[in-house]
Amino acid sequence: MIGAITLMMASGCAAAETPHPAREEQRSSAPNEPCNDLVDTRAAAPSPPGPTSSGGIYIGTGDTFFMGTQGRRWGDNVEFYAGAFHMKVGIHTLDSHPPRVSAIRSDGRATGTAEFAHDEAQRFPGTLPPGITFPTTGCWKVEARGTTGFATIEVNVQAPQPSPAS
Repeated sequence: MIGAITLMMASGCAAAETPHPAREEQRSSAPNEPCNDLVDTRAAAPSPPGPTSSGGIYIGTGDTFFMGTQGRRWGDNVEFYAGAFHMKVGIHTLDSHPPRVSAIRSDGRATGTAEFAHDEAQRFPGTLPPGITFPTTGCWKVEARGTTGFATIEVNVQAPQPSPAS
């Protein structure tokens, strides 16, 4: 599957967003609650669908799982370039086609996109590394939904910190 899939879904995470100087952004009306994007074993699947590396865990149910490293934060993988925030995340599917991926900012005012590369979309069942793009900072709920299961994570997208002067 080539191209971007527009992402839309309801969200429950809430956090104030941090404006990025390169973008004019809408302010969140959501309460100032923390965005829980910790990769935590309490959310791990009780029966992983495959082998895990040291510290690796699967989060999800049925045929669809996010892959993360215990103790890290999902937002650790976010980078800012080309005027938006981007991340790759492992999604493991037991299905014969890619899951539907959706993302929405906690205040419901912005949606992200996901893109599967053509060659990656041909390996099923297996692990896919879709690229997810967030247009703004804030707390984002990302969901991958397969035929018999789904996986949901929160991603705290923060403005990049300026580099210290040399």
